[in-house]
Amino acid sequence: MSQVALVVKTFVNPDGTPVNSGYIRVRLSQDGSVNNSQIQANFVTLALDSLGTIVGSPLFWTNGSISPSGTYYIQEVYSATGQLVSGPTKVTV
Repeated sequence: MSQVALVVKTFVNPDGTPVNSGYIRVRLSQDGSVNNSQIQANFVTLALDSLGTIVGSPLFWTNGSISPSGTYYIQEVYSATGQLVSGPTKVTV
């Protein structure tokens, strides 16, 4: 039962350019729990730098650690102006 970083850390637009100063939103598919602690399925917003890379080192619970089984994360990528670039995408950590 551990927390890890997202596998993909850099995001690009459909034309291959970085999502410059955009952001991603990530949430769990449903409420869950790890070690009797509740995890709510609320969006977490993560900033992207000028190269489209996640700022900082956010950690997420691995899906195998979360009850009920079968959970996954939902990820959406947005430009700096708030335009949806990709997603929602199903992600397993």
